[in-house]
Amino acid sequence: MGRIQKKQTVAQKQKKQKKLIIKQQQQKNNGVNNSVSSKKSNKLPSVFKKQGKGLKGNTGVSFIANSDNVVNRCMQFLREVKVEFKKVTWPSRAQTAGSTVIVIILVIFVSFYLGLVDLILSNLIRLVLH
Repeated sequence: MGRIQKKQTVAQKQKKQKKLIIKQQQQKNNGVNNSVSSKKSNKLPSVFKKQGKGLKGNTGVSFIANSDNVVNRCMQFLREVKVEFKKVTWPSRAQTAGSTVIVIILVIFVSFYLGLVDLILSNLIRLVLH
């Protein structure tokens, strides 16, 4: 399920671009320090490192990393479901009761009709076969 995204205004886009430019300038000013720290930050804990080749030669990510991703996706889905349920216009108790009565009456009517058609056709076939 896709996420609902609001369109950014021109002012928001400009503000985002300014922040990006400032961040790039700070990285240029601290070039030596960032290059050392970025090498350290690229190291992942052994739990998240890719495992060796399997039977078919595919590399996979460890179970813990996959389960964390699945949990996050499930939580996001449930949040979106909650938002969608708030948008629903639920029927009142009287509307629900009225609809239920109509459905029950229609089911009884259709069952009697089909029973009558079955009775007529079975008698017709019995007459033809004898």
